[in-house]
Amino acid sequence: MLIGTFSLFSIMMMLNNWSINIWTLLIFILSYVVIWITIKLTQNRQIKKRNS
Repeated sequence: MLIGTFSLFSIMMMLNNWSINIWTLLIFILSYVVIWITIKLTQNRQIKKRNS
């Protein structure tokens, strides 16, 4: 999933003529991690709610 997301991110960067450098990669990784953690916490909360 990460490879597909990164591929789409790279394609959009190239289409918009934005440079891919260390800062854009760090922003991508940070955003991906924050979204992944948010989804996992939400799923965990919903599972606990259903099981109680």
